[in-house]
Amino acid sequence: MSDMSTSNPVDLRALPTRTSMLAKRIGLQLTYEFLNAFWCETLYIPPNLKHSNLDKRVGMTVALALIELWPNQQFTPPKPDKLLQKWRDHEIGSSDLSTKELCKKYNITRQRLSQIRLALKSPTERKQQFENLTLDLPI
Repeated sequence: MSDMSTSNPVDLRALPTRTSMLAKRIGLQLTYEFLNAFWCETLYIPPNLKHSNLDKRVGMTVALALIELWPNQQFTPPKPDKLLQKWRDHEIGSSDLSTKELCKKYNITRQRLSQIRLALKSPTERKQQFENLTLDLPI
């Protein structure tokens, strides 16, 4: 999607459970692309791909992961908002832009920017070991 300079880790624990489970199976980038394309639809996840067109709709990798995770169920993918917020927060934490520039770039208030920066500086947040996956979005 973009070059490696826009890559950053997203803490899977901070994502909704189903999003995290899917990302562990297929990667964060593919999860984001799937959620972005299908968040407003309810999909039937068959027990297998026999007599199903799920793989043609969402791609083979995603279809197999969905069948493995939630076979024979209705599934409405969540909006990718939380994923994008975590990506944004990491960008804010590593940015050299001014407060004004960051507020404009991410369409947030100075107060919200301060809250994000404070959360990123929390000693417990920094020391925790967690599983990350990378998300690449254009700037």
